Amino acid sequence: MDAKDRLTSTAFPWRKTLRPHRAWLLVGLAILGFCLVVGALISRSDARNLVYKGRTVKAWLLQLSTPDPVARTEAEAAFTALGTNAVPELGRLLRTDDSRWRKLTWSHARSLPRRMRGLVLQRVNPPNAYLIHPAAARALGKLGRDATAAEPDLVGALQDKVNGTYWEAGGALGRIGKQAVPDLTHALRDSDTLVRCAAAYGLGEAGMDAVSAVPALVQMLKRGSANEQQIAAQSLAKIGAPAVAPLIDVLAHEGGTVAEAAASALLRHYRGPGPGRLADETPADAETASARQQAIEMLGESGNADETVIKVLAGATKDPSPNVRVAALKVLAQVNSLTPPK
Repeated sequence: MDAKDRLTSTAFPWRKTLRPHRAWLLVGLAILGFCLVVGALISRSDARNLVYKGRTVKAWLLQLSTPDPVARTEAEAAFTALGTNAVPELGRLLRTDDSRWRKLTWSHARSLPRRMRGLVLQRVNPPNAYLIHPAAARALGKLGRDATAAEPDLVGALQDKVNGTYWEAGGALGRIGKQAVPDLTHALRDSDTLVRCAAAYGLGEAGMDAVSAVPALVQMLKRGSANEQQIAAQSLAKIGAPAVAPLIDVLAHEGGTVAEAAASALLRHYRGPGPGRLADETPADAETASARQQAIEMLGESGNADETVIKVLAGATKDPSPNVRVAALKVLAQVNSLTPPK
């Protein structure tokens, strides 16, 4: 011990005893701070949460995520009863992540003394945003057009890749209808293939409301990956009559997987016409009937007469437009006359 230490020890003997006490003081303050954080989490107000049958929207969402079909049905009925009243809370839950302190509490709970650990884990809910987010998007999808107010939250959720939230968000946006189509069409240009696929799926859910997105979906069909081609084809088939002429054009001028995807969409469209599609033309069908007729005639002129094309032409004989049906029959007759007998 040098002279300075001896002087300090002589003049301030209490410092030796203070050092261990200071360490305990710091430990105590850390535990106190941890407890304060836990208390804040426990006392966080649920005043914003809508309550139905004594349960919050968040509780119903957790039940919507259960594998029990009876419990899920009960939760779906709850959201049907809540209707548009649930939309603000669902939107908030869709964009709200687990707090950093909640995550911290659960990640460090094992290092606490046993008694304190039990108290903390009983009082602080585990992180559950990975369940809440997709369930909230699914519930909004069930509300369809009534979920319009949550559109910005759903657009943001397209970027949430955890537990399929992005896919549920795409479907919910599609069910909102025409208003959400521009956002979904814009998302087709996203750099992430998962976002593009979710957007294409959503446009299919929008059906005839997504007519304006047909060119963008056709481009995805031509240039996308195999998965993107498949989803774009499914969505174009769901959009229906306005997509038929562009798809026939693709079939006539493209080859490989692109032509296969276009043919798949056309066959799906004519195989599952849906209620009333084969009856009188709707205004939307009438607007595109001329384009469909020209596309059928162009397909005949292309000289393409493989089995898939013949199936597409046979499907077109069920088109709601009599002119399209006649054109399809003429091309079929032409193809059959050129096909040598087996």
